[in-house]
Amino acid sequence: MKRYSLKNTNDRLKKWDTNKDEHVSWSEYIAMFTGNNLPKKQQLKSDERRFDKADMNGDGLLSREELTFFLHPEESSLMTDVVAEENLEALDTNNDGEISLKEFAGDSHGKLSESLVNGVASHFTQLDTNKDGKLNKEELIPWVVPNEANTISNEAMHLLSQADGNMDHVLSYDEMVNKYEAFVGSKATHFGDLLRPNPDL
Repeated sequence: MKRYSLKNTNDRLKKWDTNKDEHVSWSEYIAMFTGNNLPKKQQLKSDERRFDKADMNGDGLLSREELTFFLHPEESSLMTDVVAEENLEALDTNNDGEISLKEFAGDSHGKLSESLVNGVASHFTQLDTNKDGKLNKEELIPWVVPNEANTISNEAMHLLSQADGNMDHVLSYDEMVNKYEAFVGSKATHFGDLLRPNPDL
């Protein structure tokens, strides 16, 4: 994982650092996106917040290490808060600042199979430490940075429950596209980094 992160950071720094000062500014980052490749307004807002959080010394520039935090927030505990916030925004469909079981399961329309809902509900209950039936940002943190032994099964169950529209327990390309937000908020996709438009192409 760290080897991939380092290579990815070095590749992006080489492409994005147009003034060759070994740093990436917000304007250099934005300049790499053009036309249809430009992220949506909400995604840009999220990216800017992550950029500011990764900018540890507050100089408006990302060093190589800070760029790693920006691209791979799972590499630093200092980024946990902003990643939890990104997940909250992605899942909070009614914008009340908390995540209900239906929102967590992606079951706003009540179309999921009972087995999938039950599987997600068990994990939801474990995260809901104050037992109010909702998840706040702090309660999402163990999901954002989970125990590695449970990561694969928990993420697979959660993504399947959110995106499996025809409930055949298989995810098609279209189903993944339709539930893009769920994959953006998942550790399995490096918090959306693997799904981002690639400005280098």
